[in-house]
Amino acid sequence: MPVIHKYRYYASLDRAPQARPPICLRYAMWAMACSLSDKYMCLEDLMYQRARHYIQAAEMKGHGEAFVTIYHAQTWSLISFFEAKKTYFSRSWMSTGRAVRMVQMLGLYRLDAVGSEVKQILSSPRDWIDLEERRRTFWSAFYGDRWASSGTGWPMLINEFEIRTNLPASEDAFELGVMEKTPSLSEALTPEGASNISPFGGVILSATLYGHNFEHLHRTGPNENPDDPSNGEFWKRHRKMDNVLSNTFMFLPDQLRLPAGLRDMNVVFIHMNIHASSICLHQAAIVTAGKHNVTGSIVRQSQARCLMAAEEITNIMRLTCHVDASSMNSWVGFCLYVAAGVFLKDQKSDKPNPQNIVNIEFLLAAMSAIGLKHSITRHFSAQLELDVEAAGL
Repeated sequence: MPVIHKYRYYASLDRAPQARPPICLRYAMWAMACSLSDKYMCLEDLMYQRARHYIQAAEMKGHGEAFVTIYHAQTWSLISFFEAKKTYFSRSWMSTGRAVRMVQMLGLYRLDAVGSEVKQILSSPRDWIDLEERRRTFWSAFYGDRWASSGTGWPMLINEFEIRTNLPASEDAFELGVMEKTPSLSEALTPEGASNISPFGGVILSATLYGHNFEHLHRTGPNENPDDPSNGEFWKRHRKMDNVLSNTFMFLPDQLRLPAGLRDMNVVFIHMNIHASSICLHQAAIVTAGKHNVTGSIVRQSQARCLMAAEEITNIMRLTCHVDASSMNSWVGFCLYVAAGVFLKDQKSDKPNPQNIVNIEFLLAAMSAIGLKHSITRHFSAQLELDVEAAGL
């Protein structure tokens, strides 16, 4: 994720030793780079172990004041991404928590708040680039928090309603230092706001939708009434979230649409993410309807929506199968796994789609290729093979 300003980082390496970025950040960056390089992949564990050693040493130095910096927050985010990528899930969960608590301690969740009187640990940003890097550091921690919770079912740390930091600007604006107005997260969930988001902002928005799914499925209360599709709170939320997903696709800016944005892997990931989120939402509706004997068109509509979203994910993968897997997001494998699960369920129905087997075989081949660069995709690929075997295909 593009969090660090490249040219300023290089320039900072020429400062006096005490003013340079901490060595733990460099090792975390090198670990991520090694994991994507055939030549240096043998060094990834060494770099990772040194990154953890130095950041933990910084935490134990003095009274703990030495590690409360933007650099250390970025380090924990990079470490958590690396650990998730390598399927070190318990470590990644803890590292994500450290990154989140660090950005909260630094106040990065309220960078654009008006008249905030909360105690400030950081000095004011030097300029817009500095402010934007702080925004991106916060959103990288938010992204990790949402994915970690969605993948495990454990609670999220960041309360969406407390966020007063706008979404990230475009990459060109960040690199060139050209100030760019961006919407808040709540604005991005509206049709008007969705039309003004950047690729990085779109990735954050799609992670937010996963978080909404998580909260939707874990909500309890006397008014849930999942057996009442007309007035139950469960079904009201379902329809509202379905509308948000549809509006997000409808109002994305031109540069975030496909096939025009195929060269940007963030754009590809946004679309896969939103389709996978739609599948998760409608599969939950199908399970809930079956559990509470809800009949009618709800199940048929949700099944159709799942199949359509799975086909879209497969088509997007076909358009990008020539792309170097190292440039893809580590969680693309999850989206492919979710899509393949839909085809498996449809294959066991009374009237299966004749393309199901072809699609599953293609997705397995794609996951195998991506897994050469992303260990976590091998995890989903192995699970899919077990699911296929269990289905007798």
